[in-house]
Amino acid sequence: MRIRYCACCNCEIREDESAEYFKILDNNLQIKFFETNDENIFCSKECICKALSVERFDFDETNDDDSEYSNEIVEEDFNPDKEVDE
Repeated sequence: MRIRYCACCNCEIREDESAEYFKILDNNLQIKFFETNDENIFCSKECICKALSVERFDFDETNDDDSEYSNEIVEEDFNPDKEVDE
């Protein structure tokens, strides 16, 4: 049985019939971020979303303008050590 590691949290992912994993399928992202196909593996939806900087947004129900929305950061997605470009 082969063992691979999550590209985000580095936890073990064992290659067996019960294993579930996630991959980025977009060719542009694959070429830009991974040197090999073996590096393109994530243990969970949370890890792949974290690696892609995915956040959940809700439309602000108090505003009638469809272009306005409020950003609700999910607590487990918050990373105070992450550098922010200003």
